[in-house]
Amino acid sequence: MADVGRTFTGNAWNGIAVDKAATVVIANCTVTDNGKGGDSKRGYGILRQRAPGNGWPAAITLITNVLAENHGLIVAGRSTAQLGNFDQVIDPLDLQSSY
Repeated sequence: MADVGRTFTGNAWNGIAVDKAATVVIANCTVTDNGKGGDSKRGYGILRQRAPGNGWPAAITLITNVLAENHGLIVAGRSTAQLGNFDQVIDPLDLQSSY
């Protein structure tokens, strides 16, 4: 699956939800102000569903996206408001500037 050049703004829940087994490329997308439905567990810009163990971070590629002002629950070492379960999304080959 690929999302390229799309805008995901103002959704009640996550801007983009990715299944734990999916392989996906998200490139040149704007993902802002999602999670207005009042459930912080579903308010991320991009949420990767948790998988057992370390998951499969190599299966999701984020390239030059804008993630801002989303309302996900911040969990130390695991999630920011912008990126849910980043510990299963980001791998050593990813650069933070390319999200």
